[in-house]
Amino acid sequence: MKRRILVIVPLFVTREEATNIKKLLGSYAWDGTEIDVTGLQGNIAVNSRSEADIATPEFLDLAIKAEKNGYDAVISYCYLDVGVDVARELVNIPIVGPLEASAIVANMVGRRFSMISVGDMYPPGEFYILPRLRTLRLDRNYISTRGIGFEKFFVFSEDIRHIETMRTALMAECRKALADGAHVLILACTGFPPARSLSDELKVPIIDAVITLKVAEALIDLKLSTNKSPVNDQCQEENPTKMRIKLLIPTSADLEPNLLEKLRRFVNDGTEIDIVQFEKGPESIRSTPEVVKVVPFIIREALSAERERYNAVVISSSVDPGLESAREICEIPVIGLGESSMLLACMLGTRFSIILPDGQVQPLIEKNVRKIGLEKRFLSTRFMGKRPKRKWSKLDPVKLLHEIEKAVEEGGKAIIIDEATTFKIDQSIRKIVKVPILNPLSAALKMAEVFHSINLSHSKLSYPKPVLPHYHKKRLERLKRKSIQSLFLYGENT
Repeated sequence: MKRRILVIVPLFVTREEATNIKKLLGSYAWDGTEIDVTGLQGNIAVNSRSEADIATPEFLDLAIKAEKNGYDAVISYCYLDVGVDVARELVNIPIVGPLEASAIVANMVGRRFSMISVGDMYPPGEFYILPRLRTLRLDRNYISTRGIGFEKFFVFSEDIRHIETMRTALMAECRKALADGAHVLILACTGFPPARSLSDELKVPIIDAVITLKVAEALIDLKLSTNKSPVNDQCQEENPTKMRIKLLIPTSADLEPNLLEKLRRFVNDGTEIDIVQFEKGPESIRSTPEVVKVVPFIIREALSAERERYNAVVISSSVDPGLESAREICEIPVIGLGESSMLLACMLGTRFSIILPDGQVQPLIEKNVRKIGLEKRFLSTRFMGKRPKRKWSKLDPVKLLHEIEKAVEEGGKAIIIDEATTFKIDQSIRKIVKVPILNPLSAALKMAEVFHSINLSHSKLSYPKPVLPHYHKKRLERLKRKSIQSLFLYGENT
């Protein structure tokens, strides 16, 4: 798929610096993505709120011109998210800021995150990071901000001494953040070296500004905008990524005809999707006992997926059954429909609503909202009425449109349709309703591709692998019968 993305650095950058940024982001881009980098003429630095405010008008002018010139998305390449919120009111293409994008992804990969920034004269977390997170209502899992001094911060220096000095300072602050209790680290400055140079040594997920590119690509592919209007509605074209996704369907309900063919419209060419269904599962998941029934299936299939060299697992249920358990036993990303669609909705609008087939699943959905920590961003649930006999039965588009309009009247700025296979309906409704419409399954598949493309997975500090204690191993040796079902959790034969 062809994508044109403009990266705006909200300060003056030389041609060499712009080339270096383009080269860095280009090394992570999907095929078909064209990246251009530009800076501002009137700003030399963005280390404070006042400097960010001065840079905003020029940023807005460039964002408006970018849309007119046919760009598909704009990135504000600064962790103050310069101009992001205002630009979204003026243009219809996605506007992505690194602080918002990083916080959303951090909430997917771990339970606690810290920021590593630049600044020794003032605490950057107190002055702009924490206030921004509070504005976004994504601060529940925030732990701390650590910062290296300006004298150790060298942007695009090729001097090996400078590089080692900054890396040493970064590693020291990262370790302090881990001591604070962080499970995920965010390099909250676009001038830092790539996260991949640190993550192997620290053994925790580290997110950097590259995430803005991947989120922008995902929004373009999903035909979603961070404004009220839909972006152009075109199908995917060639874009090989060579990854395998195992899609777990934990119910026994009949699948929508040609489901795989419809799913492939939302992923890159080269992405292989295999569907595994729980034939003994419930017809739908609308109660806690039904969740309990399907979790062992999800755990076993997730572990099997890792052994079969899949790159990611997607659980096809918006209540995310077994999500945390599967993450404990797997090293590969495990993506839930509910978590991924709700966090992505936070980037598309200030408040989101969810349209449900009926009211029975509402308690589980709202429990999931609380678990993720999005109560302040969640607006309401609305109901279609009686659930169809088959999950893929055609929903009444008139009724669906009515409920979406009611959600918008209540203040909903983004809508999630909690019916994973309503592809044709939500595509047609997007042309009528001027708010972003999210399909949870397509959103989860795209986030799986994002994780794979930047080699990101969940923090094992948040989701530690189960270990069989030594005294239980000795006890097990004394038992004549060893048909203990949970042994596979520890790498033992069942």
